[in-house]
Amino acid sequence: MNYSNAELKKLAAMWQKAKDAAKNSATYKGLIERRYPNPQGYTPWEIVASEVAAVIQSASSVGLANYEPIGLQGVTITAQFLQEAAPVYWIHESLAETFWNTDLPEQLPQLKRSVPTLALMLPEADWLASPTYGHPRYLIARHILQDISVPDVILPRGQRISTTRFSGDFLQWAVLFSTGAIFSKSVKLFDNSLEYSQRESKRSVKININTHPDYLWASRITHLLYQALLVMQLQPNFIDAVESISSRTGDKPGQTERTLKPRWIGSPEVDRKVSRTGRSNKPHSSPITHWRRGHWKRVAVGKGGRDRKIMWIQPTLVNSL
Repeated sequence: MNYSNAELKKLAAMWQKAKDAAKNSATYKGLIERRYPNPQGYTPWEIVASEVAAVIQSASSVGLANYEPIGLQGVTITAQFLQEAAPVYWIHESLAETFWNTDLPEQLPQLKRSVPTLALMLPEADWLASPTYGHPRYLIARHILQDISVPDVILPRGQRISTTRFSGDFLQWAVLFSTGAIFSKSVKLFDNSLEYSQRESKRSVKININTHPDYLWASRITHLLYQALLVMQLQPNFIDAVESISSRTGDKPGQTERTLKPRWIGSPEVDRKVSRTGRSNKPHSSPITHWRRGHWKRVAVGKGGRDRKIMWIQPTLVNSL
């Protein structure tokens, strides 16, 4: 869906008005009670709360009849995230970039459901940007299992979004851009592979599998999400064990407010500053310092190494000083 500059400015103004109005809603107030600090390089939680609330309030106000399939899918995923008070994760930029540049194996490991629904906070990095629509600062996703019914969700004005049993396991995600455009995608987990389907909607970003420049970008977002969930399943040591709670002094003497510690995927100690100096003119000089990217590998485990297990091999800094 291509907009002129004037149309983009109009949409941006409408979206800002919707976010401002949403700050008076119970949805926003409920989200903002999750007092997360704002890690540098990630969208502040207050902005996320206002945007998520604006989506729900807008859908409730205009009526579900005005939301076509992909638009409705994005609203449904967001509403389920709210209804289930689902967890929020921040993925470290170094690990996210590694996932972004990692090719998935031809035979994918079976993805078990770690969480039904989650929000994944993404780094504000140029390499993550959509060619057309800018940075996906966060995504909201759900993992649907064939044998488990997806609950209906209720919007603020009582509208019910009914769901039916799915014919397979699915990953669904929605990205909300700063302009208010929603990009949502549904991918079937089928025979150790990802089976893509494409649908279009007037209210959402249109994408054509053969011609749209954002198709590769959307596939990479799916791969990033898949690998993040796979790490949660296979190597939980990559995830903060608990969402710890600390206390800080409030505005009044003796008053305290609970602050939630962001739950990270990846290690905060990973050094992302890699030397970009060129090769030396000396003979037999070593390659420049670089990351050997992480990858999924089937390794021998068990007695005598008879069994095989898919494991994530961490990225390694090569030729560091």
